[in-house]
Amino acid sequence: MEPLEEELVKILDFEKYGALTPIPQDDGVNPLAKINYSKDYEQGMAYFRALAAKQEYSIRAFNLTCFLIMHNPAHYTVWAYRFQTLKHIPELIPHELAWLDSVIEDFQKNYQVWHHRQKLLGITKDYLHELEFTKRMFDLDSKNYHVWSYRLWILQNFHDYTKELSLIDNLLEEDVYNNSAWNHRFFVLFESNANHERSLQQELEFLYVKLSQASDNQSAWNYLSGILKKAGPNQVAWIANQLEKLLPSSNRFLLEFLAEYDPTRSKAIYENLANEVDRDNQALWNWMIQQVPQT
Repeated sequence: MEPLEEELVKILDFEKYGALTPIPQDDGVNPLAKINYSKDYEQGMAYFRALAAKQEYSIRAFNLTCFLIMHNPAHYTVWAYRFQTLKHIPELIPHELAWLDSVIEDFQKNYQVWHHRQKLLGITKDYLHELEFTKRMFDLDSKNYHVWSYRLWILQNFHDYTKELSLIDNLLEEDVYNNSAWNHRFFVLFESNANHERSLQQELEFLYVKLSQASDNQSAWNYLSGILKKAGPNQVAWIANQLEKLLPSSNRFLLEFLAEYDPTRSKAIYENLANEVDRDNQALWNWMIQQVPQT
């Protein structure tokens, strides 16, 4: 193997930790598609294999995983070894969280980094720090699937929903079309075991305001449809009547909801959509007509 890159010489520190025999990657005799790794990454992985083979969980192993992650943040095995090293040297965990916070902008859509945070939280139990962290992440991307999934996992495991509605209210104030926020709101209010001093009527009034502001918001209409399925037509009669008074009879989203809300009107509504309001999707509405039970 060629002479080590300078950064790897410092990380591996053979004088302090002892010598290592690198284990090169074995691609076989005639590899079909040999990957052209950078020289320093290839060297780092050769020594990583050597450390893993002897199950060395040391500072140099920890530093080497950092080096490799910065070159290839999707390498699950390196992340897993890093976590095992942290379990052997738990005093590094506070520094690990600070490091993760500092590099997260580069890794924010990387599955491995979120799984790593999840496993660390299983040790630290400091979920309040992580809730604040995800809140800051929404400032970068309020629709990041990974952040929402991680926050949902925290809530399901630590059962503290006290900050959720204020967070969602703020996000919807910034962007009423934020589908991720609407989905999270539905989970918190209708699918979790959270206790909220909020009546269904209050929620319907909130939703009415949002639909008044943006009647083309598919996310809000889906939210209303979800409430209909949970609560039944009698419980949403108020908002159905109010929206029918507020919006023009040609509003496609209103018509689609009314067809679901009142099945006795479904066929006539779908015919109106197919022939007048939404001819571009005529095939869809004709299919919906066929799904209406025959009376």
